[in-house]
Amino acid sequence: MVSQTAIPLGAASLTALMAIPAHRFVGFTGNLCVANAKAAGVSQYGAEIGDDFAVDFAGLVLVEAAEAINAGVEVVASGTGANAGKAAAASSLAASISLSLGAITSEQATTTAIQAQSTVSITSSVESGSTPVTSTGANGSGIVTSTGTITDGAITVTNGAITISQATSSATAALSGGALPQKINGTAWSSTSEAGQLLLVKLAA
Repeated sequence: MVSQTAIPLGAASLTALMAIPAHRFVGFTGNLCVANAKAAGVSQYGAEIGDDFAVDFAGLVLVEAAEAINAGVEVVASGTGANAGKAAAASSLAASISLSLGAITSEQATTTAIQAQSTVSITSSVESGSTPVTSTGANGSGIVTSTGTITDGAITVTNGAITISQATSSATAALSGGALPQKINGTAWSSTSEAGQLLLVKLAA
């Protein structure tokens, strides 16, 4: 079992713009950190509006948990209201890409270069109860590219149009996009069994 002894390695002062409980992720302007946002650090103690308070921004610190969290899990800032600024387990992203070969035609039978348009579908999932995530290319524009060759296809020429049927494609699809909307604020070094318990967190840079 990991000791719950905090080892802060750096602290700074902020002025509270709202009531700040102890051991919460806080933002850079003196508010409680909103869900999934990057935190300035963790409040060492509670503060009232207008009070200066100390914020740990490096090292091992104690953060109040919003849920049961296992050691080794990356954590983010959670929720609003009573859960604002508490630690929550980060979502994990699983993405799958399917690539299907579309119609391949040419207006001239003598054309040697053939280009194919591909239909691409993308599905993503996160762990049950986690926050859904998307990429900056989630609207389908510029998120997938593919390259490859077509082999073993039957070629038919009709009135100058080339059709390839029963073809297989060695095209490979690449998934790209921007940063996930969740900002990782640290890694759990201890575990909690329920909300409200203090979690030892190694803060991220």
